[in-house]
Amino acid sequence: MRCVMCVILLGMVVGCTTTPADLRKSDASVQIPAMERSARRKDLTSEKQMVQNLGSDDPAIRFYAIESLYRLTGTTMGYKYYDDELERAQAIIKWEEWLKDQGENSKNETRNSKQAQNSNVSRSQTDALRASDLISLEA
Repeated sequence: MRCVMCVILLGMVVGCTTTPADLRKSDASVQIPAMERSARRKDLTSEKQMVQNLGSDDPAIRFYAIESLYRLTGTTMGYKYYDDELERAQAIIKWEEWLKDQGENSKNETRNSKQAQNSNVSRSQTDALRASDLISLEA
């Protein structure tokens, strides 16, 4: 009995996880719950796939993609899942530019973080040298 319960619980835990692969599947029954989970968890790693889903032929996938992006970012950038293909394409371009800007901002943040880490290492090394100088002066 315990073994059966463990298998059921394990299945529930595994079934509740979202992977980037789920978002890339063409099956709406997999993609839609994956987008919902990503939005609920504020998972910003799936935004790129959601933007790609805005161009889907399936209106349900487009609907959940824009709803999830809105929940994550607070904007639709004028995208409406029911618009004709040309109007959607114009809004998708805005989303793609936004993604590009996010990538550049992320690179800048990483660069600034590395510079700050290097600065902290330099400070630590300087502090250590000062401490060793004080020790040698006291001796």
